[in-house]
Amino acid sequence: MPSASSFHRRWVAGIVGLALLATSPSGCATRGVEFDIDKIPRLDKGVTTREQVDGWFGRPVSLERRSSGFTVYRYLYEEKITRDTGFFTRIGAFIAGFFGYRGYRSPVNVRYENRIRHELIIAFDPDGIVSSHGYERTEIPSKRVY
Repeated sequence: MPSASSFHRRWVAGIVGLALLATSPSGCATRGVEFDIDKIPRLDKGVTTREQVDGWFGRPVSLERRSSGFTVYRYLYEEKITRDTGFFTRIGAFIAGFFGYRGYRSPVNVRYENRIRHELIIAFDPDGIVSSHGYERTEIPSKRVY
């Protein structure tokens, strides 16, 4: 029959393990200014004005004035979500050590990263009316084993 001390150690290790799993490691980083992609269908070539675009999407990341009188707005928003299993390896080593298994090491750690990039380009004619626009969403997943 296991002793009360052994039971108590297992109970504490289980609670600590669950608490650490609840705070799993993930990160999120952003670049650029987020814009409302649901308003892109409102862009109507030859009709939508620069003032309307400013109201819908805000200030662009870059603005280019061309010698022909055309103006090009560029909106960019990128988010990067990262997950790393190295944290779980350390938890496993801690719990294994708690139960007397010293020297436990996971064979590999893996870092997963997913970058999602939103880019909207709007060209205005010299009168400030939308002449063309394009939107692109790119997802770039990656995995690194270390």
